[in-house]
Amino acid sequence: MDKIILVIGIIVAVVKAISELVKVFEVPGNGETKKKAVLDVLGVIYDEASKIATMPISKERLLAIAGALIDIVVAVYNALGIFRTSSAT
Repeated sequence: MDKIILVIGIIVAVVKAISELVKVFEVPGNGETKKKAVLDVLGVIYDEASKIATMPISKERLLAIAGALIDIVVAVYNALGIFRTSSAT
């Protein structure tokens, strides 16, 4: 049970980080490039954190979860009009 709570806490932290990183890289268009940039940043953070602590989740799993969460966050932002799509003029 403790491991489940820890993983949920990590996922919540990742969602917050993704939300902020998506905003940092936001410009209309180039969605896959921006997604890759966010995943690359998370990968670097993971690599550095794993040097000082044992990580409870693999990097591959974290990035897979993050990729799915990026898609959800961007879809919500687009639906709410927070982001303009490249086809909007």
